[in-house]
Amino acid sequence: GGLNWSNPMVIPESPIFGTLAIGPLGEVYVIGRGTSNRIVVIRWDNAADPGATPTFGAPAPVDLRGFPALNAFVNPGGLAGQLIIDVDRSTGPRSGWVYALGSVNPAGPDPADVYFARSVDGGQTWTTGQKVHDDPFESNSYQWFGTMSVAPNGRIDVIWNDTRNDPTAE
Repeated sequence: GGLNWSNPMVIPESPIFGTLAIGPLGEVYVIGRGTSNRIVVIRWDNAADPGATPTFGAPAPVDLRGFPALNAFVNPGGLAGQLIIDVDRSTGPRSGWVYALGSVNPAGPDPADVYFARSVDGGQTWTTGQKVHDDPFESNSYQWFGTMSVAPNGRIDVIWNDTRNDPTAE
């Protein structure tokens, strides 16, 4: 009920700039930029057992083709978006699949794009990130504050802000 708390514990790689999600079996997934200077997902399998000592799995790298955009034109005082993770909790054929999304600064002239990756094995391995929007790589526009959720039926919804049609954007 929130009256008593465990002592704080260190999550492997101390991920920052990310979020967490709960899987269909009560497992917890954490995504963030780790101390190894890579984007990682860490899975906590016994989170549903209040008496268990937390057991974290090995950090799994996720290639979203860049790192979270920071101090960008669209948000000069902070992030241009967090790393987002969510899980299909439906009873459909993709139940348990894990999805990652981020507004990242990829290689090249484009300052911020939204990339998506998925894991079909509980976050152990990941597809290489794919850009989710259709502007050219050299557009120099910002796709930022990307976020995602998985609906109860397994549908993935993704939204983001976009400067490609703004003539005043850098």
